[in-house]
Amino acid sequence: RPPRSTLFPYTTLFRSASLAQGKSLASKEQAIMSRLKRRHTHCQLSGYDFGQGGEKHVHHIEPRATAPALAADENNLIVIAEEVHDAYHDWIHSSKGLAVSRASLRNFCRLNEYSLNWDA
Repeated sequence: RPPRSTLFPYTTLFRSASLAQGKSLASKEQAIMSRLKRRHTHCQLSGYDFGQGGEKHVHHIEPRATAPALAADENNLIVIAEEVHDAYHDWIHSSKGLAVSRASLRNFCRLNEYSLNWDA
């Protein structure tokens, strides 16, 4: 095994590359989210018209924590009203055994008679 001092430059190099990749992905994700916010004039779940001054939120259908490869995938992102987003997460946190997922979002939409057009 080489002395620890000879490993330092290599571990630093790999760590720096990982950080750069992470920043690049985050930047790409932000650009996609901004584009989606500009494109959508209505909440994709409730149909609420954002022209009435509502706050837009971009939600991951498959959460970033369980599907990091989909974090910047436009097909995994929906634009919803902030109050709908907050209600969904409140519902998740108040329900025992539920987690943020495509299935729970689908159930939330059914309970609230929201659109399921996003669920391809």
